[in-house]
Amino acid sequence: MIMIRRIKIYSIVIICLFIFGCVSAPYKMHPGFHKKIKEVKTLVIMPPAVNVYQITAGGLKEKMDTWTDQARQNVLKAIEDEINKKNDFKLTICDINSLDSKALENLEETNALYEAVDTAIMVHAYGPGDNYFPEKEENFQYSLGREVKDISGSADIMLFVRGIDHITTSGRKAVMAGQIILGALIGVAFVPQGGVTIVSIAIVDADTGSILWHSAQGSSGDYDLRKESSATRLIKSILGGFPPPEKDVQ
Repeated sequence: MIMIRRIKIYSIVIICLFIFGCVSAPYKMHPGFHKKIKEVKTLVIMPPAVNVYQITAGGLKEKMDTWTDQARQNVLKAIEDEINKKNDFKLTICDINSLDSKALENLEETNALYEAVDTAIMVHAYGPGDNYFPEKEENFQYSLGREVKDISGSADIMLFVRGIDHITTSGRKAVMAGQIILGALIGVAFVPQGGVTIVSIAIVDADTGSILWHSAQGSSGDYDLRKESSATRLIKSILGGFPPPEKDVQ
């Protein structure tokens, strides 16, 4: 039952993100964003919670460690380069190997919380759809808890990134092609499953844990996080609206 619910939520998220298209991704921001951002001097990028899976011909999903490591490196570099281009923040990268056991446990718990909050944001704060609530967008207030301060060091704001990439095997692509052809012959529309990439980024107030700014983008077949150029293109699109001009309200 839990697995079915997760699949339904995941499907809703994908549909919402596909509606965004492949232009600069939309974003949401906390009412106090502009006041806080004027005070920011330091930003720390947290270790990317990015995973890459292979989808087999039978539709099975398997996490690929080597691909995941490469994707995380590409995403981290792309974020660092993009932030450095247009901000005067002192930028640091959280080294997971430098964290003690307590801080590491805190990070793991925070990442798990961000996964749940991130999903809620994409389902409820981005429209359209039956699960979209305008008040969640107009009064955008989500938090990862004050405990984040214990892993942020001396940073003023923290950047969390969550991503998932699916790479389809040649066998899987052949199966999907066959299903599309068969569907056309019998007059049934077939939507292929596989090759989906989704990445979200949240800027978090290190003192309060409040999510100050959030953006996400998803696509099917347009990105491959294993490739540096592809990851760079996606991150550039997501961070295109950060920081937004003070007069801008979404």
